Amino acid sequence: MVTLEAVTKTIYFDHNNYLREQTRDPQNVQRYILTLKTEDYLTLSLKAYLYRILNQPKEAIRLFKLVIPHTDASNYGLTLLRLGEAYKYDNEHAKALLKFEEAYEDLAEEHYDFYYQHKAKCLWELGKLEEARKLFLKAQYLRKQKRDTKLIRSTTQAIRLIEQSLMCQNSDN
Repeated sequence: MVTLEAVTKTIYFDHNNYLREQTRDPQNVQRYILTLKTEDYLTLSLKAYLYRILNQPKEAIRLFKLVIPHTDASNYGLTLLRLGEAYKYDNEHAKALLKFEEAYEDLAEEHYDFYYQHKAKCLWELGKLEEARKLFLKAQYLRKQKRDTKLIRSTTQAIRLIEQSLMCQNSDN
């Protein structure tokens, strides 16, 4: 039987695709999803997240939309961020940015770094490199305050890739 732990070990940030989360083992992720039978907030949110990882953003969007009316206030902003990410994976960047802004209004301050990180990644995909870099720097500052090395590492990778793109862009001009 496939476990969530086994599934999460296959998830990585794709350096060739704007650090989008991907899986090395889509079949096992799909098998794991099929084991999730309940329809509560946590299970549906997890399914939606995993469908996004499987590059099935329309299914992720559908599930997040089902979840939102049943989300408690403490998770509402985070759920909107996740919906925004699903829109981004569906190349609906304008909708993603709107959801990120909507989410910011309902986020606890301790989650602002996720807002900055997700919005920055969306702007990066849109080619707005300098705007994205500024938001990544804000996310990095907050993540250093949290002392979360995994989050700091992902933001540092993004900043490094953005700065490389900016250097290439400047050398072309």
